[in-house]
This record gives sequence, C-alpha cells and structure tokens, in this order.
Amino acid sequence: FDEGGAVGDFLNNLARKQRRRGKGLAKQNLSLCGIETMLRGRRGGIGQTEGKMIDITQELFSGKVFDGDTAPSYRRVRNYEADGYSLTDVTFCAHNGTHLDAPSHFIQGGKTADQVSLSRLVGKCAVYSRRYIPFDDLPERLLIKGTFCLTVGQAEQIAEKCLLIGCEEQSVGDERIHRILLGAEVAVLEGLDLSAAEEGIYELIALPMKLGGAD
Repeated sequence: FDEGGAVGDFLNNLARKQRRRGKGLAKQNLSLCGIETMLRGRRGGIGQTEGKMIDITQELFSGKVFDGDTAPSYRRVRNYEADGYSLTDVTFCAHNGTHLDAPSHFIQGGKTADQVSLSRLVGKCAVYSRRYIPFDDLPERLLIKGTFCLTVGQAEQIAEKCLLIGCEEQSVGDERIHRILLGAEVAVLEGLDLSAAEEGIYELIALPMKLGGAD
C-alpha cells in the first residue's frame, strides 16, 4: 500500500473530513490475500483507541489453510549473489489465509473476484462478538469476532440486510450458507484476525486485485 498514491490521497482526505466532523479515526490496515484493505476505526465504538493501526490479516505463508485447499508456498528464482536482485514465484489458493469469496465460488455464472462491486467493500462497518450480533438491527457491513455457526435463518437475514460479512473462520458456513449469501451477492471476507480489534464502528476499505475469473 502506497500512502503517497491515489489510495493514500483518498484515505488522507477521508481522515481530514472526519476530523472536521470531530470524529477521531483509528487507522487500521487489513491486507487480504489478493486484496489491499484498510480498516479505520471511528470514535463511538466500544473501547475504541484513537490513532491506532491494527493489522487484522493472517500472514499468508503461516496462515490457516482450509482442509483440502492448496497450501501457499514460494520459490526464490533469483538471488542477490547470482543475479543482483531477488525475485520470488508464489503459489497459493485464492482462499488461503484472509480472503474474499466472490459469488462465483458457489454460484455458477456468478460474479468473479474482479467483478465484485467496490461499493460493497468500502464504507462503514461494525465489529461484533459472536454473542452479541444484532440480527434485529444489522449493519451494512458486519465483521464477527470468534467462532460461530450461522443458521439458515440468520444467513437469510444477512443476505437481506448486509452488503458484506467478515469472519475469523476460514469458512463462513456450509454450502447452504454460502449459497444464500453469495446468491444475494453479499461480499464474504473469511480468515480475518480480529484478536486485536475491539468491538466498534469502523470504515472498511477493501480493494481487490483484478484476478479475472477468480472466485
């Protein structure tokens, strides 16, 4: 992430606007597999700490791998001694570590990762413990701390009311849950590390790489 680039300018402008409104922001970086993402904390959440940057991403090569998926690996193909520079080939599954599920993951003909609308991936979100998810008043973007098991009814509520759901599990649920969420084009972020992120309100900015055709 280049804070001096276009994304950095966008974030800095967002911060200035929030300061003018009297809302301190806690800048928190979330770097997903194939995605560059920012989380910015908003004052008013439970126990928010202003000015703190929190990385809620698993490190890819040491991160969790869903059973049966290809584990990530890398091979150094150039080195300083022989070539004067370092160059690395990387192999991984699109669902290793922290990642985005596109609708095409379970929906034939559904949108692929490069087609997911950024409007779903950018904006206000809420982090909740699994015990206190407000299904009667769901936010547009919901990140869930801890292990949990969604029921079909809960998934249907999320599909109806939410643009995005994120979880610490490597999978948000079984095939039925995925089909309900992805069938409604809910953006699904899996494999988050929210251990250092307290419950509260944040600004989420998730910018996927254009992995054309990927799920």
